[in-house]
Amino acid sequence: MENINLIETIKTENELFKMLYGKVFHVTDYSNLKSIINDKALLFNKDLKYKSLFGHQKNGFFRLRSCISFFDYRDCESEEFKEHSDKCEPLQLLCKINKIVIFFFPRSQGHSLVMHNESLI
Repeated sequence: MENINLIETIKTENELFKMLYGKVFHVTDYSNLKSIINDKALLFNKDLKYKSLFGHQKNGFFRLRSCISFFDYRDCESEEFKEHSDKCEPLQLLCKINKIVIFFFPRSQGHSLVMHNESLI
C-alpha cells in the first residue's frame, strides 16, 4: 500500500483504457480508499463493508466466495477477451460516480491469480 500514485484527472475513456491495457487491476469506489489504506490491504467484501456496484447483489459471485475480483486486461486482443469483456465493464462505476480508485496487481504475482472459471468453490 506504500506505492500509491494518484492521478487527478483522466479526460477520456480511451486515455483510461491505455492505462489499463496489458494489466490486471481492481476497481473500487473512491469512498473506499480510506478504509483500504487503514486495512493496509484489499479485503474481500463478504460483510458489505465496502461500497460496490459489482458485488452487492445477493448472489455476488466473488463476494460470496470470499474473493476479490480483478479485471484481467493482459490479453485484450484475444477472442475470449473480446467475447466477454463487455459483460462486466470496470468503468461502469463512472456512470454512477465520478471518482474511482484502481489498484494494479503486480506483474510478478500474475501466476498466483485464480481465474473465475477455475475457482474451487
